Amino acid sequence: MKKVYIVWIIIMLMLVGTLTFIGWYKANTYGVYHELEKNLQSAAESYFGNFPERLPNAGSRSITSEALINGNFLESLETEDDLCIGYVIVTRNTIFYNYRAYIRCGNYTTRGFDDTIIENTSS
Repeated sequence: MKKVYIVWIIIMLMLVGTLTFIGWYKANTYGVYHELEKNLQSAAESYFGNFPERLPNAGSRSITSEALINGNFLESLETEDDLCIGYVIVTRNTIFYNYRAYIRCGNYTTRGFDDTIIENTSS
């Protein structure tokens, strides 16, 4: 009976170790892109803080990284070896506004990224 417990403990330790390694690897691999998403979101919050009349009254509104860069709210949206494009969707809830950033780079794309948002605002 003790051997069964020891085997289960070893299996659990291997499982925890593997999951920890996978989490660490993903955080180190995609951390720079998550930082870009945070910077893009922060720039959109600053933009709409300066222009609150442009916030949606109902529903949602988007703003592109290009507009934020042109308005000097965002310096750039690039890493050492990757140039990205992106946008932020601002959605009004009852009282608050939710900001969600999406980026597309050569090596990474935010889940749910919609090319039509970039295309519709750049034309």
